[in-house]
Amino acid sequence: ENFTEQWTAWAHAHGAITRNQAHGSPANLIDIYAAVDIPEIEGFGLSDFGIKGLRTDPGMTRKNYSDLSMLKYASSAAHITGKRLVSSETFTWLTEHFRTSLSQMKPDLDLMFCAGVNRMFFHGTCYSPKDDPWPGWRFYASVDMSPTNTIWRDAGMLTGYIEFCQQRLQEGEPDNDFLVLLPVRNMWRGNLDNRLMLFDINTMDRKAPEFIASILKIDSLGYDCDYISEKYLLTTSFINGKLQTAAGTRYSALVLPGNCIMSDAVKAHIKRLKHQGAQIIYDIDAQALAKCAKAEELRTLLGMKMIRRKIGEGYRYFVSNLTPNDVRENITLAATGSKVEMSLRSGESCFIDATANGSTIVTYPVSTLQPRNCQLSVVNCQLLTDLTNNKWSLRFIESQPTIDQEISIDGLKTWEALPVDSLSELMGTGVYETSFSLSADDVAGGSYRIDLGDVRESARVFVNDTYIGCAWCVPFTLDFNGVLHEGMNKIRIEVTNLPANRIAAYDRRGIKWRKFNEINVVDINYKRTSYADWTPVPSGLNSYVQLYKISK
Repeated sequence: ENFTEQWTAWAHAHGAITRNQAHGSPANLIDIYAAVDIPEIEGFGLSDFGIKGLRTDPGMTRKNYSDLSMLKYASSAAHITGKRLVSSETFTWLTEHFRTSLSQMKPDLDLMFCAGVNRMFFHGTCYSPKDDPWPGWRFYASVDMSPTNTIWRDAGMLTGYIEFCQQRLQEGEPDNDFLVLLPVRNMWRGNLDNRLMLFDINTMDRKAPEFIASILKIDSLGYDCDYISEKYLLTTSFINGKLQTAAGTRYSALVLPGNCIMSDAVKAHIKRLKHQGAQIIYDIDAQALAKCAKAEELRTLLGMKMIRRKIGEGYRYFVSNLTPNDVRENITLAATGSKVEMSLRSGESCFIDATANGSTIVTYPVSTLQPRNCQLSVVNCQLLTDLTNNKWSLRFIESQPTIDQEISIDGLKTWEALPVDSLSELMGTGVYETSFSLSADDVAGGSYRIDLGDVRESARVFVNDTYIGCAWCVPFTLDFNGVLHEGMNKIRIEVTNLPANRIAAYDRRGIKWRKFNEINVVDINYKRTSYADWTPVPSGLNSYVQLYKISK
């Protein structure tokens, strides 16, 4: 009332809109987020989902304080007030500087999408003079998504994925099951030792543990929800069998978590709603929830993270397999009763579009950005050839330092450990090439899958000089057809690594690259640091390359 609403009104009077990260404020976060045009949440750290094949970097990451319950504050405020966009500051301190891969970004990005975010911003992209020597100007906090980072070469795959998802998630309307009253009075009462209580991200697990547990329980039971404040609950009505906010967003019931402390006015309003026929659920009562809404088997049976939106007369699902398990199950969609065979490997994501009568279901394998019918997502693969132990050539392009020689290797190896000067500190792109023979039966019909195993960090693949795609996230596989032939075939894999080995060499040599005089570049614990003692990070193809024939 004293700042945010006035600021938004002033911006509107001047033809502008407002975007705000409300977390860290001392007031009810829903009210502060809702007072701007675009509520914006923040990711802070790296989530550990245990995704199969995803690189880990022990000691070089920090816990993600922005779990599902935290991410939903901004989207809840947008949903209950009818705002189309939910923003995010994305990838803040995902890892230590110079060590963030594209593959590490996708899981936390997917979690944000599942929490309702549909308009993300990178943290961060530093502006640096073009003629400034590498690494250019660097902000104190990671990550660096800019042309000075080696991963920028294939970052278009990530940004294409973001564009693909955001376009679809900005369409339609939210379709969450329940409203949950944010028990802010309980939070205040539980923290009486501090006269100024700030709802900052990294302390919410201490200030609201019961509420967080309630939200995660609702998710595990198969439902989705939006938070609502007392202010917005007082303008919520019961219309045609549903709770409806003043902005027109509809819900099946109101959940009052735990021993929820409320004002007398809110108690009276809830009593009126209940008298009119509204469903009021006290605490997280599984049976009561099940009477009001259908649980999503995507959550209860498969453990998927997901969000559902209403699109005209149908529904759109975004689903991400943020588990260590590959899934292949028949499930029923709660919104339509449609049957669908889900096939998602660990780390994969998809869209499902379902008509209201359940007659049409389409999925989008968003890692390749090419739509395909759901039934085609289930594949059986037969190994054609294992190229791991082939003789390979390795040369380097767009690299620092420049390496002119071509190296022959017996079997795949990452390049930082090869006995060649400067490879342990090289950043850039290594080109692996080999040949292999296929029979007439091998190339008779069908499609193919190339499995690159453990890629450090992204790989463009060419088969017989035809580009078939870029593997940038787990699983590092690409499906293709039409380019293999009987006899000898060749494959070229352009692998781009991280700049970690290069910056470590700079610090060992005492090269001055830090530009600023204040906090400057610090580590994940906000301490000044040197990277001189870093051991070389694996760079290139770190396991195997296998070619499969696909049958559907």
